[in-house]
Amino acid sequence: MATAEFAEHGFHEASVNRILRESELSKGSFYYTFEDKEDLFVTLIREHITAAFEALDAPLSPPSEGPPEGFWAWIEGLSMSLLEQLHGRVELYALGHSFYALQGRSERVERLLAEGRGWTVEVLQAGQALGAVRQDLPLELLVDAAFSLGISMDRWAARVGPMAPEREAKFMRGSLDLFRRLLAP
Repeated sequence: MATAEFAEHGFHEASVNRILRESELSKGSFYYTFEDKEDLFVTLIREHITAAFEALDAPLSPPSEGPPEGFWAWIEGLSMSLLEQLHGRVELYALGHSFYALQGRSERVERLLAEGRGWTVEVLQAGQALGAVRQDLPLELLVDAAFSLGISMDRWAARVGPMAPEREAKFMRGSLDLFRRLLAP
């Protein structure tokens, strides 16, 4: 119910009272569990991210051995599997739009983004160990560039909303090509 409320009204216009009314939850129970509306929202985002990663057809950790092409094949498999998780889930696009609107304004959102950035560090380090990610530039710069590119793509997709399957696949292939051109040696 909270997901639908945030998806329909956005973070700022979403109403805790409507959520409570729909879920038949008392205010006391709500505030025992969550500090405020933002805490609920970020918790929902975290739950959706966790569920998406748990449902992946691809492993979450990059390969630790093999040719560089194996790393990029893993990236593609992971990305396409995540895309399948999003397909037809209009509410997730709306949640993403609200989430990124809070970027730079919410410590909770920044903490969640920092976790994603930490994962990006691990992935790029693994890619460098396999020779799939360039080493002529500082890792920190590559992480900043890759993470910023990913956020830009997420923000764009959230703003545009669901696409036809062929357009989604084309967007993902083009996005993967951008990452590879940025990061490959």
